[in-house]
Parts: sequence; C-alpha cells; structure tokens
Amino acid sequence: MVLIGGITSALQVWDLMVPTLAEHYRVITPDNRGSGSTVITDDDGDRSPKRMGEDILVLLDGLGLDRVHLLGASMGGMLVQEFAIAHPERLASLSICCSNVGGTRTITPDREVREKFFASASQPTTPKDARSALGILIHPDSLTSCADTLDVYIATRDRFPHSPEELANRAKGLASLDTYEGLTTLDVPTLVM
Repeated sequence: MVLIGGITSALQVWDLMVPTLAEHYRVITPDNRGSGSTVITDDDGDRSPKRMGEDILVLLDGLGLDRVHLLGASMGGMLVQEFAIAHPERLASLSICCSNVGGTRTITPDREVREKFFASASQPTTPKDARSALGILIHPDSLTSCADTLDVYIATRDRFPHSPEELANRAKGLASLDTYEGLTTLDVPTLVM
C-alpha cells in the first residue's frame, strides 16, 4: 500500500496510520517532490499533478513493485488520479481522500481561505493558530475530537516546512488538474472519501 500525502505533508504525516495498515500490507510512505527530505537536482519547479504522478511510477519501478493499493489525500489524491489514468494496470485499488478532479467541476476555495491556509503552511505557528487555519478545511468537530491527530500533523508540518516558493509552485501546478474525463474510463476498484 502506497500512501501519497497532501500539499504540506511529509511522509511522517502517516505515522499514526502505518502500524494498523502494516498488520495487513507492506506500507510505503514516500515524500512528494519538494517535501520533507527530498533532494531534486536541477529542479525546474514543475509541481503539476501529472509530473508528480509520474514520480509514483519511478518509485514503484525503483522498488520493483508491479501492482499496489494506492491512496492519496488532498493534493496526494490529485497525484494518484493522474497516476491511475496513466497507469491503471499498476493498481490493485485506488483510494482518493479529501481531493478534487480540477477543471470546471471543482469548487475552488475563496481567496481568503487559500491565503489563510498558505500563510499558516509556510511558517511555524502556535497550535491554536494552526488549528484555526485547518478549521477552514476540516469539519469543526474534528478540531476537538481529533486534536491529538491534528497536533501530530501540525508538528510534522512545522518540522518539515515548505517555502512560500514551493507552495506557489504547487498551487500553480494544481491549477492544471482536470482528471474528470480520464477517471470515467478507469476499471479499477476505487474508493472516494
């Protein structure tokens, strides 16, 4: 099972889930291009989902994996959509969490929401401020019912911050996403959450 994280995620964001999943699967949690500890020589700044989806192919080929269960959350959900459309034969299953298909079928958050999220994502904040910024993206009850999980996410994000330039490259790349038509052709067991 390969887990692909979101726009401000590093591979450690999955740490709470891995032990449970590892009871049934070999779990692989890579960093996305430009996240965590990745080093990219001659980086051109392209963070389109299509390009980053191809990084998944390179990972699978490098590990000698023919077929996998692939799960992507948020931006990771966009990357796995691009991968699935290009390489459906490599999938045992596909899970898309908290994501969208881009293009005209996506409801884009308003400017204030985007600015608040990206401002908090590019610099360490207090836990209260970070939760407030996440509150625009998650169900309000999650702020209290999942407080420990949010604390892990915030600590990971603060430990592996993304520069404003990196986040701008990602925002620009995500604007190119339009997978709706391609997804309608898939014949892969798929879960959308």
